[in-house]
Amino acid sequence: MIKSILKRVRLPEPNLPPWGLRLVFGTIVMFVVASFLGLLITTTIREDSLTDAEAPSIIMGGAIGCVMALTLAYQYSSGVVLKKQESSKNYKQTVAQSLGLIPSQSRPLWITSLAALAVAIALDTVSLILGKSDTSLPLGLDRIDGANTLTWVVAALLFIVLRPAAEELIFRGILYPVLVKRTKDNLQAVGLAAVIFALFYFIQAFTWNISWQVTYWSLLYPLILGLTAGIIRAHTKSTTAAILASAMFGLFLMMKTLLIFA
Repeated sequence: MIKSILKRVRLPEPNLPPWGLRLVFGTIVMFVVASFLGLLITTTIREDSLTDAEAPSIIMGGAIGCVMALTLAYQYSSGVVLKKQESSKNYKQTVAQSLGLIPSQSRPLWITSLAALAVAIALDTVSLILGKSDTSLPLGLDRIDGANTLTWVVAALLFIVLRPAAEELIFRGILYPVLVKRTKDNLQAVGLAAVIFALFYFIQAFTWNISWQVTYWSLLYPLILGLTAGIIRAHTKSTTAAILASAMFGLFLMMKTLLIFA
């Protein structure tokens, strides 16, 4: 089974988009900046602490940041595709197709989504065995107890829709194809994209007080999420499948949060 999956992962990408390193660097840096600006906006409006914000500020700030990142990444990508179409009449792909927002080319989306959910559950189970607290949650959800209904709704929207869409569009829709072109190896590109994705999380959650919980949510969790979404992206040749896979991780987090604070 594993051999079959890896064989499919290594199959050449049908149409590599015209992305370059400048677009990759620009979108990732822009995502970091957008995330900070989102938090800055909400903490300023709510007169909250920027370094120790409450759940509504973190969650709503995250949602604003993801919307900004999604919008800008799509606009930047559109510009690159338009420029490519002007210089080469043979390039017929739309922006959505270039980003990999297409149906799965292998297994149905519902199967890959369930597989991702299984990985999320397995990861949580193994981490509990290794010593992670059963009430440990990522930043924002860890302090959502007592928050109003709107905060819970925005949290679900952030973790199941907005964050998966923004992260996968940038890391699996833009970064991954560029790494494929550079390495000539899909599996290596999946691994590199997952490592960069984990570092993206780590930079935002860095603290000198390195604990098991910080290490888990800022390195281990995003690394496994990145590998799972990356393998599904390479297997299906679809960024849509990667977005749904990431959404399953978010769905599991929301279900666990509800169980903890119910």
